Amino acid sequence: MNTRSSALFFFASPEPSLSYAQGPSPNHCHRAGRHGKDHDRHSVRLRNYDYSRAGAYFVTVCVQDKQCLLSHVVDNGIDLSSAGQIVQSVWDSLPNRFPGLELDAHVLMPNHVHGVIVFPDRNENAPLGEVVRTFKAASTRLVRTAGMPDFAWQRSFYEHVIRSEIELDRVREYVVGNPAKWGMDRENPEHPGTRTWRAR
Repeated sequence: MNTRSSALFFFASPEPSLSYAQGPSPNHCHRAGRHGKDHDRHSVRLRNYDYSRAGAYFVTVCVQDKQCLLSHVVDNGIDLSSAGQIVQSVWDSLPNRFPGLELDAHVLMPNHVHGVIVFPDRNENAPLGEVVRTFKAASTRLVRTAGMPDFAWQRSFYEHVIRSEIELDRVREYVVGNPAKWGMDRENPEHPGTRTWRAR
């Protein structure tokens, strides 16, 4: 859950208008409708930014309709489901699929994945979008083959360019501390503030 990359890499030049003073936004998922179409979708990608350049990237990928299929939060820790174990194995395989890529802090929450992907080298890298698409496609195929034919991710994903070592440490803390905050997480379907919450 908390793997740290060992390589040194170059952070993107800071842009004050785009910086995250309080760390990453907590609202990464949007409710996905039928056929995987996202409601209230918006892009946070930087225009004309090269997402294959060396650096660290915080990404969040959400299960369609916020279904809690990946894990359970138990005593502020994560207990992976069978689907979650498959997703975890695909995440762990990304450095083999994309030589040079490294994985840093990550966590499989019940209905979304938070992770830091690192391109430590200035040499040619696959674009971040290609890495995430490969992760989603491979995990979807394997989970469906394992007996969950309707499993799907939301079409979009959230990303944020990490611009300093301080910000990287802040993101790591956010990722590692996420399970303890699940009860108040707006991505939790049972949280009163989420659109998919229903009284029981």
